[in-house]
Amino acid sequence: MEPSSTIAFDITARNVGDASMFDTSRVHITIERPSTNLNFDKTLYEFTVTENLEGQHYIGSVQVSNTSDVIYGLTFDIPGISVDNETGNIYTSSPFDRELTPVLRFNVLARSEHNVEAFAFTTAMVKIEDVNDVTPYLKDPIGPVFTVVDGLRENVVNDSFLRIHVYDGDEGNNGKILFTIIDGNYNDTFDIRHVEQNDNDIIGMISVNASADREERDLFTLIVTVEDMGSVSLTSTITIEIRIIDENDNDPHITTETEIVTLQETVPILTEVAFVKASDPDAGVNGDIIFKLIDDADGHFSIDENTGSIRTAKSIDREAADQHIIIAIAEDKGVPSRQSPTPQIITFDVEDYNDNEPQFVNLPYFVVLPKNATTHSVVIQVHATDEDVDRNADVTYEIIGSGGCSYGLFVIDQSDGTIRNTRRLYNEPTGVCRLSVRATDNGIIPLSKVEQVEVNITEVNNPPEFESNLYWQSIPENHPVGATVKTEPNNPKAHDNLDEGENAVIVYEILSGNNTDLFTIDSNTGIISLAEPLDRETLDVVRFSIVARDVSPVPKSNTAYVIINITDVNDNSPELQLFHEAIVPQNSRPGYIVAELNVRDDDIGENTDCFFAFGRARFGREEKSPLTYFDIDDTKGIITTKDALYDQNLTSSISIEMIVVVSNQQPIVQTHISTSTGPAYTWIDVLFASQYIPSCAKDVYFLSIPEDANIGMKLNVTLKPESNNSRPQPDLIFSITEGNVDNTFGLDIETSDVSIRKELKLDVQQYNLTIEATVDDILPKIGTCFIIIEVEPVTTTASMTTNIAEHLTTDKQISETGLVTIIGTATLSAVLFLVLIIVSTICYGKNVMLRNQLPKHNAPKKAKKEKKAKPHKTPKWVKGRPLPRPEGEAEKEVDEKMGITRETSKRSRYLRYMDGPKHLSSSSWDADYNEVEDYLEPGQTVGLMPDYLIPEIDYDLPKEEIAVEAPQSATHIYI
Repeated sequence: MEPSSTIAFDITARNVGDASMFDTSRVHITIERPSTNLNFDKTLYEFTVTENLEGQHYIGSVQVSNTSDVIYGLTFDIPGISVDNETGNIYTSSPFDRELTPVLRFNVLARSEHNVEAFAFTTAMVKIEDVNDVTPYLKDPIGPVFTVVDGLRENVVNDSFLRIHVYDGDEGNNGKILFTIIDGNYNDTFDIRHVEQNDNDIIGMISVNASADREERDLFTLIVTVEDMGSVSLTSTITIEIRIIDENDNDPHITTETEIVTLQETVPILTEVAFVKASDPDAGVNGDIIFKLIDDADGHFSIDENTGSIRTAKSIDREAADQHIIIAIAEDKGVPSRQSPTPQIITFDVEDYNDNEPQFVNLPYFVVLPKNATTHSVVIQVHATDEDVDRNADVTYEIIGSGGCSYGLFVIDQSDGTIRNTRRLYNEPTGVCRLSVRATDNGIIPLSKVEQVEVNITEVNNPPEFESNLYWQSIPENHPVGATVKTEPNNPKAHDNLDEGENAVIVYEILSGNNTDLFTIDSNTGIISLAEPLDRETLDVVRFSIVARDVSPVPKSNTAYVIINITDVNDNSPELQLFHEAIVPQNSRPGYIVAELNVRDDDIGENTDCFFAFGRARFGREEKSPLTYFDIDDTKGIITTKDALYDQNLTSSISIEMIVVVSNQQPIVQTHISTSTGPAYTWIDVLFASQYIPSCAKDVYFLSIPEDANIGMKLNVTLKPESNNSRPQPDLIFSITEGNVDNTFGLDIETSDVSIRKELKLDVQQYNLTIEATVDDILPKIGTCFIIIEVEPVTTTASMTTNIAEHLTTDKQISETGLVTIIGTATLSAVLFLVLIIVSTICYGKNVMLRNQLPKHNAPKKAKKEKKAKPHKTPKWVKGRPLPRPEGEAEKEVDEKMGITRETSKRSRYLRYMDGPKHLSSSSWDADYNEVEDYLEPGQTVGLMPDYLIPEIDYDLPKEEIAVEAPQSATHIYI
């Protein structure tokens, strides 16, 4: 036998609860190697068996391959496992629980029957197959009923509210779990789902899908099932209680049984007069309510914050306020708190209590009663008011005593307080009679007040009488202050011949009117005097009333009226506008009105008559008399021109400055408020405006230049017009204002020469320059002319010769080959050049002859519709003036109808046809225009051109028959 080997290792046993408690033991294993050659078929046999099988069940077999003379057995006893010694078959003898022992590993020994030293080992592994025999159970929470301690806050959605831990010892589908809420899930508030599985531990999660309303349901009892997915599933159930925690999400609601309360004004303080109540569906402090008054009617009421009892806090006085309104609210104790959205309004109507005495008004009561008063005359009326209402305010009157007069002389109306005398008073003594009058209300417990009325019985008094009802006078505005004013018909005077004593003493005073402070009146004599300075320009008439009265205790009076007219004095100087400007045109004739001077004088009548005269004048820098050139109307202030001012050859304006003096014809009178300063002056700036309009020597210049013209080349243009002896030309300044593309041309200000500044553009065939001529004058003057520059392409002699040769060949039927043969190439060139010169001369002569033979153009006449149509006449092309152009809306209409573009300058305009024949028509043109149709070849243009041609039209033809046929040579027509 081969040597054996030994394996040694330590095994330690340790207390799980206390790591310090343990013990260790060393294990020695000796491995003996057999000396024989026994071999199993496999070194590892794998078998399966279903768990929970009762009785003996065959699992499998192990076999030695090289001999059959062996005995099989287990190296150790394995409960529930046995090996047949002869066959090597392995059997179970008792059921296995996979959840406790999922796999069995054991060794099987085979020994030879004849040689004990011959043996072999193999390993058998038995996997226990699962049977769904474990019911899933809850590890957390534990118990059939679980209450969520923290509860769930209402109005909250939570995706991970409650975690559920389930254990199922089975495997495969037998260990997979399905969670279900089978009951108590009101409104599907909750949901449960599988979220995690670790071997046999499964995690489910309850989530809150919809927010819970505690006021609707404050407790959820969920029945949750945990079911595995075996073919025959096993299920367990748990009850989960979830209490909903209140959120302060409801407002208190406040109410009262009576919104209108009637109060007696005598109600004591702290009396309960109303109460309110409130409800709040929230719980705890969120549902605890306190009451507040946000309007306590100026502190008249208070409220118990806990009970809602409303009490009076002040005395109630109906006379101060007959109605009180309070506003109460309810507020919960939540954080933050909530108030009732609609406050409770309570109205208190206060009933009157008779707590006020009648009060006499318009005191004191005193009246003068003459002895001639008739019986039952109204002596005086007393009146008392009571701040109470209804019957408590009904007042009656009675006389309860009198002194100084006989009893029964006066009676009083008990309802309105009117006192009357019962008889005549001639036998009564003069003097004061004192009556005691009592006013009593109609309350259940009546209240009263007594007041004294004094009646002064006097002799009969007659009013004074004025001698006249109206007094008048006119005084100048410089009337001295303090001087008397003698009125007409005489000074105011009043008389009282019927009375005696103080009844006959008369005094005067100014009663009312406009500006009564200007005059005073002597209180004893009635004489009127001036108290303040007068100014007619401010006030020209004063009206006021005067009164004459006696000095008796009850005076009698009479009134008269006074009118005082204030007349003008010459106390104001004339006033002129300080500065005048006038422009006199050059073509004005003698007598031209330069200015009309308007004078202001606050006086009237002859005091406003004025005299006008010239002062000094300056003509440019020279001082002259204005009378040299102007006349002035000395009474009207109209300034006109004389002959000496007229100058038809004037080319520049003249500034004339002169002074005009105006003064009153009447002497000035100084008053207290006079503003007179003597004569008035005005400065007149007269501009004698020259009608000269600057211009060029021509209105339009036409010229051609080659396209390769050199920079600096001067154009053959003379802008300055020639002077003559009668009208010398002023210094003109010329400038190019329009059409100078890329500033190709320049204009010398000193010499007025126009020259080329830049190379001509190859794509520009025509330049249309607008030239402005200005003159240095007081008034700006501008004239305009135009330079039309045609750019000619440069053509070589050879090309010209070839072109002419082509035309000659066509016209003369000459063969180019024959011509070359006869005279040769050099001779042909010379001949063609000579022919070109001859043809050009002939064409030019014919053109001149044609122009001389054409008649002059007559102004067109308006077509007359009433005439019959004449036979059509072919119009002639003549040289003449341009036709008048339409303006404004007519111009716009022509553009739109013809489809043309319009280029405009200040003095000349032209139309350019962009393509083909165009139709020209406008019923709104001037009378000279009729419908005209120009027949031109496509590509021809219409614009400015030297020696322009204008059709002579028979305007007697109907408009529809008028036509113009352009000759083939006319490519430019002035419009």
